[in-house]
Amino acid sequence: MAPERAAAEIQTRSIDEMTGVQAPERAAPTLPMRRGRAERGEFEDIRHGTLTLIASFDVATHRHLIMDLNIHVS
Repeated sequence: MAPERAAAEIQTRSIDEMTGVQAPERAAPTLPMRRGRAERGEFEDIRHGTLTLIASFDVATHRHLIMDLNIHVS
């Protein structure tokens, strides 16, 4: 259906939104494996806020149209 609509110069877009995406950072480095011990990672992290990602593309041509990135720091 999208190719027929594209031939008639009508765009068919697919839009996806991801809100509240977090980008945490580890508070301490991961300790490497040692003889008899598995790798150990810190469970505490530092939060840098969230972001909202909105992407859109043309279904017929598979071309990327819009990408919006909003960062929210609280």
